[in-house]
Amino acid sequence: MTTSQTTKTTTEQFFTELLEDPVQQELLQTATDPQSFAERVVELGQEKGFSFNKEEVLEQMAMEAQMGEEL
Repeated sequence: MTTSQTTKTTTEQFFTELLEDPVQQELLQTATDPQSFAERVVELGQEKGFSFNKEEVLEQMAMEAQMGEEL
């Protein structure tokens, strides 16, 4: 598995957990732009034992948005 695939899996795992945690969802709602959202995701992910950076989160968000546009 490549680093990119590992990161994708890690961020996907975190976002899956996030969908089940309304408290963390509320914390992310305070973000005012994609950059601050990604920074907050990294912070929350680290608190849960995940390891990814802001750029990886932004990349995952872009991929998710692109997938949504294709549907």
